[in-house]
Amino acid sequence: MELSINEDTLHAYGKLVGLERAEGFPITEEEEKSRFSKPEISKEELELKKEKEFRNRKRSREIAAQRLRIAGNLKRLRKEKNYTQRVVAVMLKIPTSSIGKYEAAKVTPSEPRLQEFAEIFDVDVSEFTKEVEK
Repeated sequence: MELSINEDTLHAYGKLVGLERAEGFPITEEEEKSRFSKPEISKEELELKKEKEFRNRKRSREIAAQRLRIAGNLKRLRKEKNYTQRVVAVMLKIPTSSIGKYEAAKVTPSEPRLQEFAEIFDVDVSEFTKEVEK
């Protein structure tokens, strides 16, 4: 049995496996143009896009600021109680490295974890989101 492969079959196979540009897998002129041309965006769409990006950046800054407040307050409260990171980690049954990550603002503790911290330090959960005193 002889297999006959025409250009359309070759093209379809090339698209399927992502080899459009490989030798033997030509792409059409239309596909070539669409690959490098940017779609037209109206002024309204552009403004909406910019506004959305602005809101996202603002939200990211707010989250980062809150993470820093939590980290600073967590460290302050731990030191006020004269606890080491290891002692707090043992109380919570978590790795010591987790306490370090929380205090370095690399990770934000979950709400239940903040509640556990609040119980250990005998404070309200809102104490963690207060502005850090310098």
